[in-house]
Amino acid sequence: MVYGVILVGVVCFDFDGTLVDSYTCLPDVYRKLCQAVGLSSSQADVAVAELMELEDLKEVEEDYRRELWWGRYFSDRWGLELSSAELSRLHLMWFEWRTQLTTVVDCALDVLLRLKGAGFKVYIVCGSDVIPGVKRRRVEASGLLAATDGLYVAHEDFDGCVVDKAIELASAHGAVPYVVDDKPRRVSKAVDRGARAILVRFTGPLKRVWCEPYPPEVTVVDRLCDVLDVVLGSGV
Repeated sequence: MVYGVILVGVVCFDFDGTLVDSYTCLPDVYRKLCQAVGLSSSQADVAVAELMELEDLKEVEEDYRRELWWGRYFSDRWGLELSSAELSRLHLMWFEWRTQLTTVVDCALDVLLRLKGAGFKVYIVCGSDVIPGVKRRRVEASGLLAATDGLYVAHEDFDGCVVDKAIELASAHGAVPYVVDDKPRRVSKAVDRGARAILVRFTGPLKRVWCEPYPPEVTVVDRLCDVLDVVLGSGV
């Protein structure tokens, strides 16, 4: 037994698809984009379906440089030549619309507050939105940041992968982190790195990346609320 050492549990949450649903709104966000570039209603019907398919494919590739593939898409498919400045402006607008239409998972605030109340360190550790500062603004807009011990955005607040940052944060408290995420790829990496992983099942308009396999060591829950049972029932 080591005396004088207080063990602190650490839980690191992803943001999109875990604490908030920012995916169900994507067809509506893409419709706004299509209207902004001047497509008719019938053209937008086609473009939204095609852009959602492209978004799904790019999610698997983790290619979030939408300005690049939007430019090619609108040029090749609709004969629209959009400048880099126009595409940058549209990308910012796209995130503004997405932020407005994002919904916080019902029990998200309660889960964060109850974990903190139980003595856990609670962080949001997530990927970047490519445009500096956008992910932080989106997290702040959700109203969840104040219920955590901090936000860390990849490529802005740290280099390397999200799982490694979670392990680093936990190590400062002598702990092994819980990594809570909606994507099998991320929780699989957490298990590989020796962290404890909780997969929150998410069903949305994008499919491919959420259908990837994951190891049996991953704890799977159907609702974010169930994370409390897993973490608080563990004793650490």
